[in-house]
Amino acid sequence: METEDKKDMVKEIDDALRFLEEDEALSASDIDHMMADAEARTVVSDLLDCKQAVRMASSRPLCPHVDDEWKQFAATHTLRAPHSVESESFVKSKYPRRAVWMGAAIGVAASLLLLLVFSWFHHSDENQYVGGNLVFEAQDCPQEITLQSGDGDAIAIDEHFNDQSKCVSLVSANEKMALSYQDSSRNGQMAKPSVIQLLTTPIGKDFKVVLSDGTQVWLNADSRLEYPSRFDGKQRVVKLDGEAYFAVAKDAAHPFIVQTDKMETRVLGTKFNVRGFQGKDTHITLIEGSVVATNRKTHQQVKMLPGEEVVVTADGKTQKNSVDIEGYVYWQEGFFYFDNQPLIDIMQSLGRWYNVNIVFANKQAENYRFHYLCDRKGGIDHAITLLNRMRKLHIVRKGDTVIVKLSLIHI
Repeated sequence: METEDKKDMVKEIDDALRFLEEDEALSASDIDHMMADAEARTVVSDLLDCKQAVRMASSRPLCPHVDDEWKQFAATHTLRAPHSVESESFVKSKYPRRAVWMGAAIGVAASLLLLLVFSWFHHSDENQYVGGNLVFEAQDCPQEITLQSGDGDAIAIDEHFNDQSKCVSLVSANEKMALSYQDSSRNGQMAKPSVIQLLTTPIGKDFKVVLSDGTQVWLNADSRLEYPSRFDGKQRVVKLDGEAYFAVAKDAAHPFIVQTDKMETRVLGTKFNVRGFQGKDTHITLIEGSVVATNRKTHQQVKMLPGEEVVVTADGKTQKNSVDIEGYVYWQEGFFYFDNQPLIDIMQSLGRWYNVNIVFANKQAENYRFHYLCDRKGGIDHAITLLNRMRKLHIVRKGDTVIVKLSLIHI
């Protein structure tokens, strides 16, 4: 009988340790069985209290005060005094073998806390977060909007910009600079050879370009748009890596096509937004008109109506959803706007605009959905303050790294 008690206790401790490592390791029936015995509940409670202590640690400063941590540990644990005559004699008389295993389990809990504190001191750095999931990495490079024409060098677009080919000019649009291309053949002049252009926006800056057919493109931060200086074929084809909003000039004889690594969007004249960063899901959102979106891997075609979004996931699957189109207009006006969007998308956008590392300390928080509106001119600290008003989150900035955590009441 004692052997069976020992086996049961070993299994209960193993189950608790598995649950400590992985929340979904046990089924509901496993947990019910584990909780059926009062002494087992004590062991499990101590181990799960330790799990809570570990989780809470991820939401605290990287350099803890050891005495404070021990006080916190003692305040949240119900461990019985090791030399309590009453409790010790009760356990030994009723469960002589289990007393040994309970002591071992409690020792495991205390050892884990010691390991945690040691890890804190061993890895702490006020500008570095150890652990967590890095979902966006800041760039250490000049933050300039550039234009490359053909095989030439990329040239910074600023007040000194001068295009030698004379096919593009720098104009003012709503107190911002923009590029505007002219098709000289439309004025009866001899057409200049078409040259491939590559417009690049850095982190933290967007830019507008008017193509030779009159199509207007707003290129968001950290994006690249490839297009000809003059459209001279049966189709008007551009390539995008990043995010852009298109207001396409109508031309029924010459379809306008936007290519990303996963999708191809074909229109005649309409307004739509494309977000297609390399290696990420691609989103096409229709504002007005009609669009045919094609999955370049499966060749599946989807006809879209205004207010719809087609997504091609990283693994090649196609989805169509109804969305609030406001968010795809607001970013051109200098705002972050997200309607029921995953937190990881929101934080990556903040990282891309403010050039900061984004780390999730709690992976489950990545897919939490939020409604969020913020003026981009307010800065990263203002953006974080607004997010922290959502009581589920506790977001902190350490230098150029933003750490996203769940609020303690939601851990």
